Amino acid sequence: MPYTFDSRQKNTPAGLSGKGAGRPDAFLDPGRETSEQKLIRESMERFLTFDQETMIRRFSLKADENHMYICFIGREFTIDRQNGALTQDGRPANSSEMAAIFELLTKSAPAPVPLGKWASIAQLCTNTTSTELTKYAKRLAPFEGHTDLLSEACVRLGGKEAKGGDVSYILPVFENIPVWFQYWEKDEEFDTSVQFLWDASVSLHFRWATLWNIMDCLVDRILEMKNI
Repeated sequence: MPYTFDSRQKNTPAGLSGKGAGRPDAFLDPGRETSEQKLIRESMERFLTFDQETMIRRFSLKADENHMYICFIGREFTIDRQNGALTQDGRPANSSEMAAIFELLTKSAPAPVPLGKWASIAQLCTNTTSTELTKYAKRLAPFEGHTDLLSEACVRLGGKEAKGGDVSYILPVFENIPVWFQYWEKDEEFDTSVQFLWDASVSLHFRWATLWNIMDCLVDRILEMKNI
C-alpha cells in the first residue's frame, strides 16, 4: 500500500556550510575561528569521546583500523577515527552534514527502527511558523513546470513514490531513517509549497534544529540530481 498523507503546513532552516569544514587544520587558531568552524570543531571533539566500537555495532557500519563509513542521503561519508575529520569522496563535510551524522552516532539511543507514523516539521517543532518552509520552495524553483525532472531526481536518491502532492517520495536519509518529501506546484490559488514529513521515531535521534540541517542537505542533493 502506498503511504498517504497530505499537508501544506509550512515551516525555517538552519543550514550551514563553509570552507574548512571537516578539517582539523582549520582550527589552528581557535581565537579566529568562525561560529561554523567552532561548531565543527566541537562536533569532532565530541565524537572522539565516544566508544567507536559501540557505534560500529549499533549502526552496522563499515570500518577499518583508521576509518568508519556511513551513508547519508545516498553518499558514503568517511570518518577519520583518530581526529574526527568527516569527508565525502575527499571533500570536507559542511557543518550541516557533520551535525546530522555526528548527532546520530553520538545520541544515546538504540539503532533506528521506523514506527511507520508520520509527523510534519511543524508538529515536531512547535515553535515554528506557518511560512518557514517557503525557503525550500524557492530553492526548488528550477523544477517549476518540470515535475517530471523532480521525480527523476527523487528516484536517483533512492526515493519510493508515495501519494500526496504533485511530487511525493519517501527518501532514505540514513539507514532506517526516512523522510517523506512532498511538493506542490503553484496554481491559481496557492504558491509553490514543500513539505517534509518525518517518521515519528526521528525525535529519538535528532534535535529539532538538526532536522533543519538535514532538510537543507536534502534540497542540496535534489538540486544536484537535476544537474546529472
